[in-house]
Amino acid sequence: MSTKTYNSLVTISVIIFIVIVPNKCNVSANESLSKYVKICSRNDVDLNNCVLESVMLLKPHLFKGIPELDIPSCEPLFLSEVKLVQGHGVMAMNSEYRNVHLWGFSNFTVHNMDIDLEKKLIKFDVNIPNLTMKSNYFIDGKILLFPIVGNGLFYANYSDVNLKVTITLEKVEIDHKIYIRGKEISLKLKIDKADIRLDDLFSGDEILGKATNDFINKNWNTISEEVNPTIENMMVDYLESYTNKFFNKYPLDVLFPDK
Repeated sequence: MSTKTYNSLVTISVIIFIVIVPNKCNVSANESLSKYVKICSRNDVDLNNCVLESVMLLKPHLFKGIPELDIPSCEPLFLSEVKLVQGHGVMAMNSEYRNVHLWGFSNFTVHNMDIDLEKKLIKFDVNIPNLTMKSNYFIDGKILLFPIVGNGLFYANYSDVNLKVTITLEKVEIDHKIYIRGKEISLKLKIDKADIRLDDLFSGDEILGKATNDFINKNWNTISEEVNPTIENMMVDYLESYTNKFFNKYPLDVLFPDK
């Protein structure tokens, strides 16, 4: 899993939480939710815009995080370790990132919200204008036919990060109560531009290191197309677990009150 992966995971998870949980709960079911979001009725004729308003109300709180909603501080986001294994194609390598710090997540926006409760389908797009990362890294593999080996500091600036998310819901019965879950989550990730620097490549060889960094940045679109499917699959696995953690807290008659 790369840094951009983790940012995207957290972004989507928070938005999904906003869309499906707080906006369908009544205040008496969980008063803490109403402190941060606008409560939207499932019968609201303008449900899509109501949900978007909730997103905007929650957004200022994300800088410091909301412990009572299990939402961590996001400026910076921190992750102790992430791994990315890419075994074929343009990039074939193992890489690890430790002490990852990320800035820029809280500046996200949500677009094209489309909620169809009858079809149990939710679609939306997420954009983050800029993400900055700093971490320690280890990498061993190749890009095209060129070897890449290094262990040091990693810096990156990702511009115009975009995600298209589709969630299909299902009903399940637990202890004689009906709950909803994410039956299927699909997404597409696109990062328009990346400025990446890996220090101490090839045991500190400055000439080879600069050439490799320049190659990665100049060929970012090709590299990202190759790696994105692997990243998207890992994001989906994470999101299915994360979102259902919230779904399991509230039965259907609480999440979707008939009012």
